[in-house]
Amino acid sequence: MTDKNSIIYKALKRIEHTIFSKSDYIVPIGNNMKKKIITDYNLGEEKILIIENRALKAHREYAKEKIKNNVFNSNSNKREEFIVQYAGNLGRVHEFQTFLGAVKIINEKNIKNIKFQFIGGGFNYDKLKSIVKKEKIENIEFLPYVSPEEVINFLVNSDIQLVISRKDLLDTAFPSKFYGIVTVGKPIIYICDGEDDITRYIKQYKFGFIIPNGNSQELFEKIIMLKESPDLLKELSINALTLSRAMNYEQDVLKKYQVLFERLNSSNYIWKPVREIFASNDQNVIL
Repeated sequence: MTDKNSIIYKALKRIEHTIFSKSDYIVPIGNNMKKKIITDYNLGEEKILIIENRALKAHREYAKEKIKNNVFNSNSNKREEFIVQYAGNLGRVHEFQTFLGAVKIINEKNIKNIKFQFIGGGFNYDKLKSIVKKEKIENIEFLPYVSPEEVINFLVNSDIQLVISRKDLLDTAFPSKFYGIVTVGKPIIYICDGEDDITRYIKQYKFGFIIPNGNSQELFEKIIMLKESPDLLKELSINALTLSRAMNYEQDVLKKYQVLFERLNSSNYIWKPVREIFASNDQNVIL
């Protein structure tokens, strides 16, 4: 990380401040980001519009066509292994010590039939993979990035999805994989010691659990509890779908972008092709 007292850091911050202050509108993807922008750059709320990332088309299509036949049945009843999965980038900012500690507790207690999958890549993905190989940990599987269509198959055939963040990252980064997970109705264990949109959603809709960074013992206990409680897994899945429907993905995102472009249009900032797109009222253009 760049030293905050360095000339490079200060120059980049000055450039960043200029960009934000001269922008007509700013679009963060979460409430924590919005608060940081307002606080750090002394900007008014009127020029900031939150537009969250949403699930990929493949996730939404699966939810519409197949979820009723799959999500309410615990997949673990149909196979020997209970699958805990992380899909996506595991970069430098994603800690894995909490997860790795829980895996070691499971192995020390000789608990069988729990499989951990990491699908994706990144700096800490490679680092974790190296540690697992060196320590000969057998119940962790590493797979490379796959297509959105293939991701659906892995998501559906998992029991729990892991999402990882940290308190000091919540106002600059957001794990958007969250939207795809709840869209297909999977319970989430969120490893994070801060408060953000995901923690608020989990507390309100009760589709998962929040584990503070570093608390491997609690993570272990939650995994075992869910493994032994198929009815609870079903309840969490239903709650995840309830949140997904409440978000109203297509209409919500479209309306927010429409509001943004209409504001720009009224100020003559937006070019003609975009005005014509929205004048046609074709909802498939954005989504």
